[in-house]
Amino acid sequence: MKEIEIKLKYNDEKAFRDKLKTLKAKVTQTYEIIDCYYAKEGENMKNAQNLLRVRTKKEESELTFKGKRETESDVWERVEINVPIQKPENMGRILNEIGFKLIRKNRTVREYFLLKNTEIVIVKIIEPAKINFVEIEGKTAESVGKVAGLFKGVLEPIGDDYFSAMDNL
Repeated sequence: MKEIEIKLKYNDEKAFRDKLKTLKAKVTQTYEIIDCYYAKEGENMKNAQNLLRVRTKKEESELTFKGKRETESDVWERVEINVPIQKPENMGRILNEIGFKLIRKNRTVREYFLLKNTEIVIVKIIEPAKINFVEIEGKTAESVGKVAGLFKGVLEPIGDDYFSAMDNL
């Protein structure tokens, strides 16, 4: 399966939420998640070619493989494979035993919206640093780009340094 998404930021959350209402984006769900990212020794979030993530939301957990980014544009395309797991702590131990190291643990609140068969997510990282952004994810780069274009003047691309607050935590 391919993950096709763009990450954007807002300077004015109210203006962004007003635009969601104007466009009649439908709220689908809101919940907190815990993400633990693993990579090979010596890799980090910036240089890892492939990442493994253990995600827990509500009472469910999954292991996700995220492949290398395949595009250079603002819209990212990469392989993403998800597998349900029952014991996230044990999966973390297995990953450590086979040479993967925990490189980041995030706790976020995510608010999901649906617009034109495209998912819009307000992501609020609570730990380890407070960072807010928006992900727009769809089936094609074209559909993601079209929906992102509806928010021109309200959302803007995230620069490479946007997540740097978490790099040394």
